[in-house]
Amino acid sequence: MLGKIAEKRKEEPIMYLTHYLKSSKYLYENNATYPIKINHSNPSHLSIEACELFYRINAAIIKYIENQESIRRPTGKYFKKILKELSSSPFAVNRAKINDVALKKKLNVQQNCDSELESPSTVPQSSVSVQSVKEVDNSLKSQEPLVQDEGKQLEPEVNQISRRESQESTIGTNTSSTSSNETNSSTSGTVTPNSEQEFSSDSESATSSDDEVDISNEERDCIFKDCIKNLEECVTRFPEHYKSIYRLSYHYMKAPGSTRSIDEARKLLLSSYKTTLGNYVAGLFTERRNNNFFNGIWRIPSSDIDRPGSFASHLSKCVDILLELLRQSNDHEMLLDLTIQLNRTPDTDKKYLNDCDRHRICRKAFDFCVQVFQTTLYKFSSENEDKGILSTMVDIFKAYRKSMKHFQEKESVFSNILVEAYRTYVANKAVIPENANLLDLAVKLCTYDINYRKAMDKISNTGKVIQTGSDSVTTIITPMQPISATFIPGLTKTRKSFNKPLESPSVPLIQNLTENEQLYKNPECDSNIISMMMNQGMPNREDRSQEVIDLSTDVENKPHTYPSLATDLTVRKPSSVSFVKNTHGSMDLDSDTVMATKNEGK
Repeated sequence: MLGKIAEKRKEEPIMYLTHYLKSSKYLYENNATYPIKINHSNPSHLSIEACELFYRINAAIIKYIENQESIRRPTGKYFKKILKELSSSPFAVNRAKINDVALKKKLNVQQNCDSELESPSTVPQSSVSVQSVKEVDNSLKSQEPLVQDEGKQLEPEVNQISRRESQESTIGTNTSSTSSNETNSSTSGTVTPNSEQEFSSDSESATSSDDEVDISNEERDCIFKDCIKNLEECVTRFPEHYKSIYRLSYHYMKAPGSTRSIDEARKLLLSSYKTTLGNYVAGLFTERRNNNFFNGIWRIPSSDIDRPGSFASHLSKCVDILLELLRQSNDHEMLLDLTIQLNRTPDTDKKYLNDCDRHRICRKAFDFCVQVFQTTLYKFSSENEDKGILSTMVDIFKAYRKSMKHFQEKESVFSNILVEAYRTYVANKAVIPENANLLDLAVKLCTYDINYRKAMDKISNTGKVIQTGSDSVTTIITPMQPISATFIPGLTKTRKSFNKPLESPSVPLIQNLTENEQLYKNPECDSNIISMMMNQGMPNREDRSQEVIDLSTDVENKPHTYPSLATDLTVRKPSSVSFVKNTHGSMDLDSDTVMATKNEGK
């Protein structure tokens, strides 16, 4: 507690690090355990407290270096010394202190039982017990960890560093004077007071200049790497320690040196993270759900560590760093999902954040989502990338639909961005009417593009060009027309020319039809169209060869033959309609055209 107070008051690192090291020493003296894996539901004696102190020391070092523009060399040396001591600490080597009292009692009981079985001529019980106790003491002294010696040496070392300016100068004076005495005695045998003063002044200037020098970037990155390795040790041995995950993520996002990595921060928060030693750690929000974004995050089971209000405060910091990560990676989809989830009032048992923090983070996530859309749209518009603008407009349209369903108070914001994206895309391609509803045109354009992509995906997954014999009958399904500068749904009309020869790559699908029932027994067919075609005398498809022709030319020349299609030709997409002409001159309407005629024309 004293160390945290000193750290909050922004005192010198030596002050709060001293308190942390003393606390770790006291934990060792109180027989704290250091297991390889800490069980969250049933932790061993003082294991979580030892992990917390190990984390606190490394977090204090890494935070101090991140917040300072430059680090003096004495401070850097002190940090390196602390990290070296932590590498051999009981938590790092998984070595707990042996309970001296319990071991002595156990040995005394065993000696008493053995003495009762022995003859009276043997050594008395008191002498045996005293001798055994001495042997135990000697064994305990030999097995005593290095932490006790380090703890004994800690206070003078800390005091020495705290008074480094005065002591280093005196030490430099003494060393320089002794060296000067030795050199002078070896040469002339006498030393004058003036020479001693000169040597002492030179040593003082050397030490003072060394104190003013900052550590290099390589030394700073070396300290960062040691702290990262220690924080990874905390997460590996106690996966529920969300503080270590947050500190690592924050460092990867804001580190001033070469250790900065947005990808590593994303793995720590949203996926799986691989430590320096090769262990895998689950991300903080990996187990998130649609109804609970904080699923899988647990409180630390220690009243001294998890004080009232600290859990919600730490989680708000974790969500803040996640929002910053999503904004930098342009992940507008997760930003919108997080906005929708935080906008809901959570249940009492699922309340992870304070209400004020939840509303603040919700507004922040929404603002970041809008910023990502605007930044992406500006980027593609400046580079004149129509595909990028269209893809961004479709993403905005999806966000607009979500807001209509879950977040209606922000619907107007997405509609304005969608209209702006539509204006950017249509510029220099078509003339927009003055009284046109731009939102409806944008929605129509995005809907058409989504349907077009679905159709192309379906054709690429299932459509194959099938080569069959001459007797087989084939029907070509013409794909939807893609959006381009010459075709914009809602502004430009359909294609004017359909007489281009079909090449094999452009033919998406050929279906085999071997029986008349495959075409005419469709329950969705229009009975009037079928009867009209049957009255014309349909030939047997298995006996006659046929060729595929387009519908548009024949309907325009003979509108009285197909009145229902002639009236609907200007509305429907003729690119998706095809007829089969046989040798007798009659027309066979394929199944897809019949269904499209019923659904759209009727």
